[in-house]
Amino acid sequence: MLRVKGRVGLGPAKPDRSFGSGRGNTTALWRHLTRFHPNLHADAKEKSKEEQNFLKLVAEWVVCINQSFSIVENPSFLKMMGYSSKYKTLTKYTLTKKILPELEKETKDKIKLILKDQRPSLTADVWESGDVALVSITAHFIDAEFTPRNVTTFST
Repeated sequence: MLRVKGRVGLGPAKPDRSFGSGRGNTTALWRHLTRFHPNLHADAKEKSKEEQNFLKLVAEWVVCINQSFSIVENPSFLKMMGYSSKYKTLTKYTLTKKILPELEKETKDKIKLILKDQRPSLTADVWESGDVALVSITAHFIDAEFTPRNVTTFST
């Protein structure tokens, strides 16, 4: 007979989930650090922000030079990142599913803010290179200081 949390029964005991949810998240760890090790918590939080900023810069680099998202899994890229980086390496999954959607939202918000009180003229360009088709849309406008400006977006 096994006693599991006040019950008597047969079979394997269920794991005690009193420390964290057991789903692989780090909430309990962060709570512990905050409560018992505030200095370590502050350092870890700052490093985490630094790492997120670094990964965001790598994502911007990939997008701005029109590289394939798989570039982050290229052996030469990984070698370079391992040599020069104190942060974890970026995977294609992390790039496409986590960082780029956030970057896309930030970029859209910036463009909306820039064009908020403007009446832009739009131009579009479509071209194809091998199996890749690209579209760009450019909004042209004159800002409050009468300076010609433009905002360009690309899509594949």
